[in-house]
Amino acid sequence: DGVDDKVTISDNSAFDIANNISISVWAKNHKTGLTDEEGLMAKYTASGTLREWSIEITDAEKPMMTISADGSSTVNTATGTAVSLELWNHYVFTFASGTFKIYVNGSSQTVTEGGSALTSIHNNTADVTLGLHTSKFWDGFINECSIWETAVLTLAEVQELFNDGVPLDATTHTQASNLVGYWRNDGASSSQKALLLD
Repeated sequence: DGVDDKVTISDNSAFDIANNISISVWAKNHKTGLTDEEGLMAKYTASGTLREWSIEITDAEKPMMTISADGSSTVNTATGTAVSLELWNHYVFTFASGTFKIYVNGSSQTVTEGGSALTSIHNNTADVTLGLHTSKFWDGFINECSIWETAVLTLAEVQELFNDGVPLDATTHTQASNLVGYWRNDGASSSQKALLLD
């Protein structure tokens, strides 16, 4: 309902990725327009030096990735094109050696970077949250959330994951060996898998 629904995954050393990270999520919003940004996924707490990374949709309905190199200051990178929030969309955000890339539904997007250039991601003890960035909750559905390390996903690999609009089981992806976190709504009893938020 966009008020307080979220999933929290406890911090794990597997999520300490200083470079070469890919984050993927499917999401659909209840609204057709936003008055404030809403969070999709994050490993980020807005206190001390617990800022690491977050992905969200801005109040202009544009996908955005935020990264911190020191846990305090941040760099934001957003697409230049708004998305149709009321539809299911597949978002992939990647960062490698200072280069941000954002993909929507298997297509690479033109991005605008704000802030000083950075080359690494600060690692800290913040938990991973789904459906929330700081106090900004996602008002809608989220599914098929995944975090990847080592080599960032290429355009072809993003398209493989998009699978022509039919979410691919990430454990069957050609880069599955680089998958460090995967949470999906597949009817499993584990709270780490039942992720269809509302």
